[in-house]
Amino acid sequence: MFDVEKIVKANCPDGYKIIDKKTSAHEMFFVVGRKVETVRASETEDTSVSVYVKNEDGTMGVSSFPVYASMDEGALKRELTKALSRAKLAHNPPFALVEGGKEEYEIKSDLKGLSGREVAEKVAKAVFDAKMVDGASINALEIFVTESKTRVRLSTGLDKTQTGYKIGIEAIPTHTDAKESVELYEWYELTSLNLADITREISDKMREVKDRHEAVKGEPQVVDVALRPNEISELADNLAYELSYGAKYMHRNAFEVGEDLQKGRTGDPFTVTMKAAVEGSSHSAAFDEDGTTLKDRVVIKDGKAVALWGGNVFGQYLGEKKEDITGNLECISVGSGSLDKVGGRYLEAVSLSGIQLDTYNDYIGGEIRLAYLHDGDKVTPVTGISMSGKLSEVLPSLRLTADKVVRGAYEGPSLMLLKNMQIV
Repeated sequence: MFDVEKIVKANCPDGYKIIDKKTSAHEMFFVVGRKVETVRASETEDTSVSVYVKNEDGTMGVSSFPVYASMDEGALKRELTKALSRAKLAHNPPFALVEGGKEEYEIKSDLKGLSGREVAEKVAKAVFDAKMVDGASINALEIFVTESKTRVRLSTGLDKTQTGYKIGIEAIPTHTDAKESVELYEWYELTSLNLADITREISDKMREVKDRHEAVKGEPQVVDVALRPNEISELADNLAYELSYGAKYMHRNAFEVGEDLQKGRTGDPFTVTMKAAVEGSSHSAAFDEDGTTLKDRVVIKDGKAVALWGGNVFGQYLGEKKEDITGNLECISVGSGSLDKVGGRYLEAVSLSGIQLDTYNDYIGGEIRLAYLHDGDKVTPVTGISMSGKLSEVLPSLRLTADKVVRGAYEGPSLMLLKNMQIV
C-alpha cells in the first residue's frame, strides 16, 4: 500500500487532515430458540481525507473524501484534485488547525486482551440466563465485541491515536399470545464484562414487554412523570446543545450564558457537565476528530447557564482561546438530587418515542408507549398516552434521585421527576 499522507502532503500546501479508523469485531447472531445463526469475525479499515484551501479573499475552503482500498496512487491524486477544486468554491471564515505532536491513548476497559469469541459467548449466556415470563422470548439477539483504533493526522504535525473496547448488545424481547405479538427494541453498550448486570437488565425487559402487551389505555390526567436515564440524557443533551459554540455562532440558541433556567426553583438544582470520559461508557474519548484534546466543561450549574462548549472551528469563530476550546464532547453528566426514591402517585415512563423539547415555544413532551402508574402500593401498566408541559415550569420544579448510574454516554441519577405533566 502506498503512503497516503506523503501524497496528500505533496499536493495540499494549505493544510490537510487524515482520519484512519480500524475495527476488529467478533459478532454472534441468534434467532428464536437460542440457536446461533451466524458467527463472524471481521476487520475493517476506513480512511478519510480533508483538504483545506486558503482563498485569495482571505477565506478558507474545505472538502473531504474517502480513500478506498481499491485506489492506486493515480486514483488518489485524481480525488485530491477534485477535492481541492471543491474547496476553492467554499468561502468560510478562516480558522487554524489544531496543533500538537504524536500521542497515544487507551480508553479504560477490562475487555482488553480478552478473546472476542469467548466474551460474546459469555454475554449470550448472561442474556439467556435472564428470568423469562410466560409468553415472552428473545426474538432476536445480536452481540458485537469490538476493538477500535482511531488515528488523526494533521498537516500541523499532530498525530493522535486512541484505542477503545466495547460490547454492543441488540435484543428484541417479545411477548406473544393467540391474538398478537408485542416487541421492545433494546440496545446496550458496555466497556466491562459485568454479566450479572446484563442478566438483570434483560430480566427487567422481559417483564416490561409482557406488561406492555397487557397494559391498559391510560386516562387523561395531571400527574408527576418519572423519566429514566435515556430520556434524562436526551433532555440534558438538548439543553446543552443550546450552549454549544455551533448553536451560538449560527444564532440557533434559545438562551444565553447567564440565564437562569430554574428561575424560582422549588426542586433540586440541575447541573449538567459535558465530559470527555465517563467510566464504563464506550463514548469516552481523549480527543475528537479535529484532534482537539477534550476538556470537561460545566455548562449548567444549579440551573444557570454558565459556559459554552464545542469544537475547534466554531470555538475560534466565537473568539475562544485555543487552550479553552473543549472539543466535541460526547459524554454528559447530570448532578444527583435529594430523592432516595420516588413515592406517592406518579407515572414512571418506561418506553418513549423520545423526548420532544421546543425551547423556543416553552414545550416539553413525548409519546409514552409503556409506563407504570404508581399509586401507593398499586402499580398499573398503561400505554397509548402522551405527556406535555411547559419547560419553564418543569425545570424549576424537577426532582432527581440521589444515586448515580451509567447508561451509554450518560452518567447521573436513575430517575428525574417532572411535576404536574398533562397526560392525554
